[in-house]
Amino acid sequence: MEEEELLEAYVSGISGSISLDEDTAHWIALMLVAFRMDLYDRTISMAEKSLKSMQKVPSVPDQVATAICIVREEAVEKVASQKTIRSSFDWDGHDSSRDELVAQDYESVACSFQPEKRDLLIIPLPDKDIGAPEAYMRDNALVLLYAVAYVGSPSDAQALEEHMRDYLIQRLELYAEE
Repeated sequence: MEEEELLEAYVSGISGSISLDEDTAHWIALMLVAFRMDLYDRTISMAEKSLKSMQKVPSVPDQVATAICIVREEAVEKVASQKTIRSSFDWDGHDSSRDELVAQDYESVACSFQPEKRDLLIIPLPDKDIGAPEAYMRDNALVLLYAVAYVGSPSDAQALEEHMRDYLIQRLELYAEE
């Protein structure tokens, strides 16, 4: 099965097992697009809104919150290197709009999919030591969140396809080669 078909089958499977309200799915979609566009400060704020919104949705599997946490953590690690679209250079050439990105203290929380909670993941995580476990976690998190946002927020489906679909297929191809 090609990765494109694998992704489509996964999204279809998720549609039958996880349902989010449209607002929560929308926040997740915004978080994914921000992450893909390297807007890590926005990714963090959308992740926090997603988690808060998820609290009012009954019976959402823990894996969804874990996936949001994993993407948020990667954004926290990368926020200082964010290329900002805001710019306010002063006469000395200093860009003060970057100060708030670096100066803001984002709380870091360790997140990972526990072995007993890997049933919803598209990429099987081996029990043995792997070279880059954080990449496996991140890629699984991105695909899971793509699926729940795509299914849960039809108004965001086109944006998710444009910004995330090909990227996720490329990521899946990397694991097919292994």
